[in-house]
Amino acid sequence: MWMEMPVWKMHTPQGIFHGRGSIRSLKTVVEDEKIARPFLVLDPAVEKTGFGGEIKNILENVQSFYWTGFTSDPTLTQVERGAVAFREVDADGLIAVGGGSAIDAAKMIAQKTGFPLLAAVPTTCGTGAECSPVAMIKDEKKVKKIAFRDPRFIPKWVILDAEGLTSLDRAFVAATALDTLSHVMETHLSQKSTGLVRVSTRGSLVSLGKNLAPAIFDQDPGALEVLLDVAFTARLLYPGTGLSIIHALAHPLGAYTGLHHGMAVALLTPPSLEFNLPFCGELMREIDDLLNVKSQQAKGTGAWVHRIVAESGMGTHIEQKLKKEEVPLDKIVNQAMESSNLPSNPRPVCGPKDLREVLERACACRHIF
Repeated sequence: MWMEMPVWKMHTPQGIFHGRGSIRSLKTVVEDEKIARPFLVLDPAVEKTGFGGEIKNILENVQSFYWTGFTSDPTLTQVERGAVAFREVDADGLIAVGGGSAIDAAKMIAQKTGFPLLAAVPTTCGTGAECSPVAMIKDEKKVKKIAFRDPRFIPKWVILDAEGLTSLDRAFVAATALDTLSHVMETHLSQKSTGLVRVSTRGSLVSLGKNLAPAIFDQDPGALEVLLDVAFTARLLYPGTGLSIIHALAHPLGAYTGLHHGMAVALLTPPSLEFNLPFCGELMREIDDLLNVKSQQAKGTGAWVHRIVAESGMGTHIEQKLKKEEVPLDKIVNQAMESSNLPSNPRPVCGPKDLREVLERACACRHIF
């Protein structure tokens, strides 16, 4: 008997420039699209790097404008100011350079100005925001991250040049890399996942198992490039599957404490995997095997993630940040209970008590890195 099956609606960039040195294609994009006054939403940290300088050199003969007026969690007020700045300089093209913060801010500026996002140049290996129809923006009054969804957020062009990753220090490479790992694992474990999806996630998990540690601890150029590629491809999948309690909790944890998103994800991953294990044991064992965590002398993926957090220096960042901030557990849990990621979590969430237990265990871990 014929059964109605879910329909996947894919939204992807029209073109991708890939490989080291592909940033030089940015001028080609600007020229081919006949952009006279590009407005670049540029990560403030990237602006200070050699990669940021190279971008300015590439566009030195173009009347370009660089806007850096946003934080790691861009706010509604900041993107409104960005839209005003775009109009004030009479820009005619919008480009994002940076991590998820820069790209999500650019998406909202695009929505507010009516100009499409022409190109995105990711400089982290975590969010995959360059191919996502979602922008995460903080409402500073409600202390809440809001997910804005619009297929027009997808940029026309994406430039994947791993040279942009070399400016990150070890802790932030680890944070963005573990965010990518979480995206892939959550997609693989999702209740909404399919055989078609898992064909891709299996390959990504193998790649992450081989390249995550060399990228973090050795800044191996080839490994960094693999992480950038996996971040991109993973983000294409999970808008159709949803994620899990990891991201349901990570967004409000970051909103209330200012903890970097990738670090929040890394902190929450081990207790969340343990919570879900009774409902996805076979898939979790498959993840352990695909990542080959035994070769890393780890008992399981959660233990492997915990060790990376400790050895990369990320744990120090987490402890210092959460030591300064009182963690409002109830408020974080209440926001997480509204997350669209709960229905896809492998284990049904029966109520706030479930999420609070996971969050309490994660916060307790911050003292032992």
